[in-house]
Amino acid sequence: MSKHYKSDALEAVHETALGLHEAGVMDKTTMETFDQMCLTPDMEARTDILAYIDDLKKILTDLRATGDDGFEGLIGTALSEIAGVPFRLAGSGLQFGVDGRSIYSDDGICFECKRYKGQVPRERIMSKLGELSIRGSDLDLWVLCATSPIDSQLADDVHQFGARHEISTLILDWSESGLPPLAVALAMASEKVQDFLRNHKSLTKAEDAFAAMKNDPAFDDHAKKIRAVLSEPTRGMATAQKMGKSPR
Repeated sequence: MSKHYKSDALEAVHETALGLHEAGVMDKTTMETFDQMCLTPDMEARTDILAYIDDLKKILTDLRATGDDGFEGLIGTALSEIAGVPFRLAGSGLQFGVDGRSIYSDDGICFECKRYKGQVPRERIMSKLGELSIRGSDLDLWVLCATSPIDSQLADDVHQFGARHEISTLILDWSESGLPPLAVALAMASEKVQDFLRNHKSLTKAEDAFAAMKNDPAFDDHAKKIRAVLSEPTRGMATAQKMGKSPR
């Protein structure tokens, strides 16, 4: 990721300091002082995008898990901005594998949220899929949003479930390599997400994380794929297949 400097003169100063640091002449604490002095705020003291991503994850895991002002509400806000459809959260009780779904049935999108600091238990996801199968055939797309990685075997099970029940599936998790899909989705809806987090003590860190991710060369490709699944041509595919018609 490229560095952004406060001025050309400070760029020269920083490059000299960096050379001394890499040569072992300057310690880390002193180098961080030069970072703060020379780099613009969004890159200040940290040029590794993983640090920004870690900050964003902490913000998410600090939120309440449920409710309009919790993690569920945040996901609904982000997906609404990307897909262009409004969402309503599910109430308490048996939710049939759905924490929120599109207000209008024709949109047919629902989502399930898993806010974990550690590994997402496999049995939790499988039980949600079981509940979803009971719900019926009124859904076109099921989105799994998780603050932890979903391993490839579990991801395959999710997609196979979708294929059997003619429901499209999208996994937005927190992968440990590259840009996490969930983080990308939040950055895609950064203005709405920042407004949602306006009272959060770490709002500035969220803003910095979104700016850093959008500067990453892989961001646009990730965003394009996420938007494609949530786009209008994709929605309605499952329902059309069940009715033996072409999708709208």
